[in-house]
Amino acid sequence: MADDLKIFISWSGELSRVVATEIYNGLTHLSDRFVPWMSNESISLGADNIQSIRDELQTTHVGIIVLTRENQHAEWINFEAGAISMKLAKEPRAVVPLLVDMDNFSEVRGPLRFHQGALFTKEKWIGLLEELSERADATGRLKRAVMRRYHDDEDRFWTAIESAKEASERVVTPSADELLRTILERIDELQRDSHVAGKAADMRREQDERMHSIAVEELIRAHLPGFDTRVTSSMKMERKGKMTRSIDVSHDPGKTPNDDQVATLRRALIEVGIDNLALTPEESEEEMRERLRPITSRILNIPPSPEVPLTN
Repeated sequence: MADDLKIFISWSGELSRVVATEIYNGLTHLSDRFVPWMSNESISLGADNIQSIRDELQTTHVGIIVLTRENQHAEWINFEAGAISMKLAKEPRAVVPLLVDMDNFSEVRGPLRFHQGALFTKEKWIGLLEELSERADATGRLKRAVMRRYHDDEDRFWTAIESAKEASERVVTPSADELLRTILERIDELQRDSHVAGKAADMRREQDERMHSIAVEELIRAHLPGFDTRVTSSMKMERKGKMTRSIDVSHDPGKTPNDDQVATLRRALIEVGIDNLALTPEESEEEMRERLRPITSRILNIPPSPEVPLTN
């Protein structure tokens, strides 16, 4: 690709933040063809945080998800990964989970397990840097330059990563004053949020729901090309403290998606928060006429018989 490579770095939690910051600084140093973006480094003072993140998610080329045992179920990190993978763009977009403190990819649960990720090791990081370089410049010149700079900074980079991991493993017991201050700060945040948010928060949630519905319909059409599909119902339900979302989708009568198409669609929908999918063909005109025949017969007081026409 001729343009610079935009790289969205997603994080949640202290260990993930420190590692993500090292990745952000490292990519910035390696090449000006890499344009990394990280929320606490790239958003200008006074800017709308949420809108800035949404705008970046729309245009990024690669998402690096800095994943830890602590944050793999965090709603925000899963939202960002889903938004990147859901965007229907001409150029393919990649979501790469980097496992910071896990020993095996089998530890990953939830939607992120459907993305091809890697343990955050020296070998895998070098492989990812090479792939990013090739994606930004197919000639190979950028890759050679990036690897030279990387090896110059390699020891410092990995020392910082290991220090962050060791720090996260140490259990620090806060003092009573620190606990009290944290609680009071949190109460103040909650009060301020509830006072300020009000109608604006409700309007934003409604807008998010509309955008989500439109994106889901686009996703369904992309996975079932050649089918005339529509979402006939969408329902959210709370069960045992967990919110689930289900949708019913109808498609052309007389056509049936194959098992692979349905399985791929289900996996894609799970990534964007849809837990259950009911996929059914629409009624044909003949089936609808047959279903309505008894009702129409009663209304017109005509004995229900297949030979009796519904209309004069």
